[in-house]
Amino acid sequence: EFVNPFTDVLHGACRKQSGRNWNCELRGTAFADLLACTPEGLKWRTSLTYTYRRVAMEELEAYFGGPLRNFALPRYVIDKTLSNWLHIPQIKIMFPQAKVILVERDLLDTAASQFVTTYPTSEGLQKFSLPHIASMFELFSKTMATWRDVLGDDQWLTVRYEQLTRFPEQELRRIMSYLELEPQETCLDFHRSSDKVWTSSSQEVSRPLYGTSIGRGALYRDRICAEPRLAATIC
Repeated sequence: EFVNPFTDVLHGACRKQSGRNWNCELRGTAFADLLACTPEGLKWRTSLTYTYRRVAMEELEAYFGGPLRNFALPRYVIDKTLSNWLHIPQIKIMFPQAKVILVERDLLDTAASQFVTTYPTSEGLQKFSLPHIASMFELFSKTMATWRDVLGDDQWLTVRYEQLTRFPEQELRRIMSYLELEPQETCLDFHRSSDKVWTSSSQEVSRPLYGTSIGRGALYRDRICAEPRLAATIC
């Protein structure tokens, strides 16, 4: 059984803890500063840990509609929200046993995928502009560098998209080992599921694992590299 409450829990906890939005929309080192080994960081670390865990439990109970003891809760909770990398320290504080998997992909292929995909939003369908993609790349690089300095890179498992598609059995064994789960043959049969998929990847997940998108970014290289910040990063 799997549920996906973390996004609601995180943002609810952020609002209750801070009374404002700085934790929910982390854009630098504010949270990292509190966790760093400085007098100010040490002062706040214990209280933050307790408060975030308490508020997280409150938000979970609100999500499920009552005290958790009244529910047969799922054994595993999975959240695939794309912005989770912004909140790795908060995740680790609220859910100390959480396992984080970071999937990395060739940057040119990633930029091309973002550029040609239309995403559903609360304001309707939306496409990302190249300047927006460049800003997200820069934010991701800066934020992950901060988390590596503060937490160390042993707090998550990095998986290369290309390796996963070329050697799926090998990579899945590595992933399942990290999750402390036994590998199952059905892991590669996700495309046979009858569950409804409402995300922009609905067509992709109805097919077996494939690697034909590797190198696709080359088709859009000239267009993508016309954006100066992307050109400096990936071209």
